[in-house]
Amino acid sequence: MLTGTSVKQRSVVLADLATAHGGDGDRAADYLSQAVDALHTDWYGTGLDRVRAVRPTLVDSRHGALLDERVAALTAGRAALSG
Repeated sequence: MLTGTSVKQRSVVLADLATAHGGDGDRAADYLSQAVDALHTDWYGTGLDRVRAVRPTLVDSRHGALLDERVAALTAGRAALSG
């Protein structure tokens, strides 16, 4: 369990789990989706970098396209907040 000071690491841990399950596209996509959810509540640039690094395991699948949309929305939202 991640405590208050390490909650930002959740996205990294979930992306690492996606890597570990890279042979199972559904499971990897689920972990990556959870990682994006975690980034919405606890922003962590390293977590986003990790999600992007693992994304190629989903190749050109439906899961990959959905993840791309979610990451684009997340980053657009972050850009709007800082702009």
